[in-house]
Amino acid sequence: MNAPAILGILLILLGLALFACHSFIDTTAEKPIHLGPIHVRAEKQHSISLPPIIGAVALMRGVVMQIQDRHRS
Repeated sequence: MNAPAILGILLILLGLALFACHSFIDTTAEKPIHLGPIHVRAEKQHSISLPPIIGAVALMRGVVMQIQDRHRS
């Protein structure tokens, strides 16, 4: 397998993964509060949403790369 074939497979997998889950949750730690021996931490969650068109484009490009690779061989 050459590089375009591997990249095509990765794009297909990425496209399918983006179809399966449209958003990701990222958790960040806020500034802790230190009051003597007491430490208070706060965690904040951020939702990152991606439009399904990104998954569709990645999937289609991966399929096109696989077809092109098969015609070259």
